[in-house]
Amino acid sequence: MLKKIISSILLLLFINLNFPDIVFAKSYQISSKQYCYDKNSSDKKLYLYKVIKNKKYGVVSLDGDLILPVKYSELSVDTACYFKTKKEKDSKSELYSWNGELVIPAVYDYIIPNFGKYLVVRDNEKFGLIDYQNNIILPIEFHSYYHHPATDSEYILKNNQKLMLITDEKITQLPYESAYFNRNGTLWVFLNKKKGVYSIEKEKCIIPAKYNDVLYLNENLLIAQLNNKYSVYDKDGNVIFNNNIYEYEKISDLVVIKKDNNKYDLYYLKDKIRNKSAKNENPQINSGKELLKPLLTDKEFIDFEYYYFDNNYNIKVKDKGKFGIVRFNSETEQFTTFIPFIYDSISNPSRDFDYIARQGSKYFNINPKTGEIESEFSVSKNDTYNSETNIDLLEEEEKINKKYLISIAKEQDEEQDEETEQNVFKKQKTKLFTDDEEINKAYSNAIKENQKPKRHKRYKMPLYEEILGGVVVGVVFGLWYLYDFLDNLSFKISKPLNRVKVNDKKEKNKK
Repeated sequence: MLKKIISSILLLLFINLNFPDIVFAKSYQISSKQYCYDKNSSDKKLYLYKVIKNKKYGVVSLDGDLILPVKYSELSVDTACYFKTKKEKDSKSELYSWNGELVIPAVYDYIIPNFGKYLVVRDNEKFGLIDYQNNIILPIEFHSYYHHPATDSEYILKNNQKLMLITDEKITQLPYESAYFNRNGTLWVFLNKKKGVYSIEKEKCIIPAKYNDVLYLNENLLIAQLNNKYSVYDKDGNVIFNNNIYEYEKISDLVVIKKDNNKYDLYYLKDKIRNKSAKNENPQINSGKELLKPLLTDKEFIDFEYYYFDNNYNIKVKDKGKFGIVRFNSETEQFTTFIPFIYDSISNPSRDFDYIARQGSKYFNINPKTGEIESEFSVSKNDTYNSETNIDLLEEEEKINKKYLISIAKEQDEEQDEETEQNVFKKQKTKLFTDDEEINKAYSNAIKENQKPKRHKRYKMPLYEEILGGVVVGVVFGLWYLYDFLDNLSFKISKPLNRVKVNDKKEKNKK
């Protein structure tokens, strides 16, 4: 029995020292396959395996090389190719490089690696800034942290006295009360409860922090409200309309503006991305004013509707006292007359109902998709069909729909960006400090799949471990040979005695 036990131990030691991957493959389970982005090429992904054993995590390369031993209760792979670990749930965080080298020791509660030259750390509910050599750049005294949603190397640290903007090139103290990045990466700044826009590239405020609110019209244009008037800026801070808009309303790529002259103007919001794909067109935008194209300069705008299936807007307009419908195509930026300007009144554009047009005492049903007259009818004064539903209301619709357009404007704009500073911080903070928890849940689910990668080798064993392993194997083999020698010796000594006893018994039986 003892011989079998010693033989099993010898076999395991021999396999572990000479063929470690065999034991390794049977010892761990694959938690998940992870990736990060190569710093030298943002498009290149680097892959590895996160492994688990006895509720502890480690990291293994695709070739089976052990990068981090399986001893961490928490382990996550950052997109910048760093490993954040905790030996125990309540212990401090460590940061390891892609090669498994310790970068930041267990000093801080939380470490936020990125593609830049600095690291944001959190300790005792306060934030600070260090570099990758663990030198403190900004003390751990800030209570708020906001990061750029796209770059991860531009961020804001804030306390009651300071508001710091951190980039790889510069660390700047901003002269504002607070600031945060919206989901587009725009840096909103606030002073005396007024809002503006700060440009990181230009290192200045391109829209002064004096407005009640600032919102995006599209990706290139912003509209700013001051009291009851609006101004329009491009994303470089150039003024297009300066506090002379009383009302505005935007639907898709068209915007209706009521200016000081108390008239409604219609503009098309030119979008670089959309127009690059337009046929026979590759526009060069030289100024912000080119992004806002005036339409119907010789006609009076009344109402419009967007036809999503062919990129056309049907626009109700008035020309020389007569009503008609024109179409504007957002790709070609061309107008076509859809219903001629020959009617005394016409109902508003609709894709679902016929237009009702009046010409003198005659009324017409006009197809909203083809513009063709489908039927003609006349209406007497006593006919209920001519009541306030269709005919008499035609002339009043101009006023009603203008009011309607303006009334829904604010609701649509609020959908773009109405996140307050408090909500944004709460959202970012929640996401920031629950990353590990969410990742570990995903890992737990992946464990069930129990995938096993191909392994060809494990990490190279240090020389002292090889020598120690050889000594252990030698000692165990020596004990095994000694045990075998003593066993054989005892057998040889006892063998003659057994023969004598057997012969004596035979002789006695014969007698």
